[in-house]
Amino acid sequence: MTERKALLSLLLLSFITIVLRTAWLGDDAYITMRSVDNWVNGYGLTWNPGERVQTFTHPLWMLLLTGLYILLGNAYFSLLGLSLLISLAVMVVFIFRASRDVTALAFGWLLLVFSHAFLDYSTSGLENPLSHLLALVFALVFLERIPVSANRRTFVLSLLAGLAVLNRMDTLLLYAPALALVFLQDRTRRSLAQIAAGFVPFALWSLFALIYYGFVFPNTYYAKLNTAIPKTTLLHQGLVYYLNELLFDPLTLVVIACGLLVAFAWGEIRQRVIGMGMLFYLGYIFYIGGDLMSGRFFSVVFLLSVTLLLPHFEKFEWQSKVLVGLVIVFLGLMAPSPAFLPPSSLDLETANRSGISDERAYYYGASGLLRWGRYHKLPEHEWVSEGIALREQGP
Repeated sequence: MTERKALLSLLLLSFITIVLRTAWLGDDAYITMRSVDNWVNGYGLTWNPGERVQTFTHPLWMLLLTGLYILLGNAYFSLLGLSLLISLAVMVVFIFRASRDVTALAFGWLLLVFSHAFLDYSTSGLENPLSHLLALVFALVFLERIPVSANRRTFVLSLLAGLAVLNRMDTLLLYAPALALVFLQDRTRRSLAQIAAGFVPFALWSLFALIYYGFVFPNTYYAKLNTAIPKTTLLHQGLVYYLNELLFDPLTLVVIACGLLVAFAWGEIRQRVIGMGMLFYLGYIFYIGGDLMSGRFFSVVFLLSVTLLLPHFEKFEWQSKVLVGLVIVFLGLMAPSPAFLPPSSLDLETANRSGISDERAYYYGASGLLRWGRYHKLPEHEWVSEGIALREQGP
């Protein structure tokens, strides 16, 4: 038992070291921070004072960020600190609950630190770390790797899903099949009431948004998903988003494919249902044309795939485990640069491809935690200098 704890602690400490070395913030994180700063300073939860527009897509992340910002009073360290704290919680849950087999956990750890999608967005200041945590706990409770009493299980699953949707609405696709199965297995009013109770936080926020902003959905929903862009163009860009991931982060897509294959070919009903939610979400990513940020939308699905693969890896003989480990390293090193290393100046050459950018490579020089020091106040970007100069000119 002592050896097991030592190995698990080593995995945890090494992950913390890697995340600290690769920690960064993207410019989109400051969209939310501007609203938070206005709110904390009495101007309302707005982008511009006096104009009620919801520019952020992650209300739960925004609320947690507000609490930390009140304590720290620093935008950079509030954004990065929240990302790091929740990513640490993700790894603690993963290491101590995802599997009882130490070699399987080591296999999972290797996958996580070689995935650009997961590791890049374990920081960044966006909501991904919280999406990771809620999805991981939901999957482990649903697969009964985290024990919950039968009379509370439906409510716990619904609450986790409701909070995940409050954190980012489109992730409902990941959880809907599992919640449907939970209800169909019981089919009682009590079960339906528990599912509804779990979504009360989301319902309360939606009511607030409707009254305060005039709309339930954030402004980006109307700006990005309701355009005159032909559907064929969006589908083509969705395909480009997948191809970009395959070329520059092949491990992530291969693991997602393996997770789906294992779930549907050899998994029991609950694993298949999680796989169904993953398929719904992957289809949604393709349908909307992907994203401008390379890998961002794949990170949660990747983590769920790793969770699905671990029980099957436990059954492998040691020779097979060594072979799989070598394949993981090979695929991880096929990326232009390893995910677990800070970006170099060479990474900027491939930072933007077909409208899809490697955000960490682009912004790390201005916001990477390793660059912080006495003479470097982060973020250190030309836009920051321009903003300060404009502020000094007057109101």
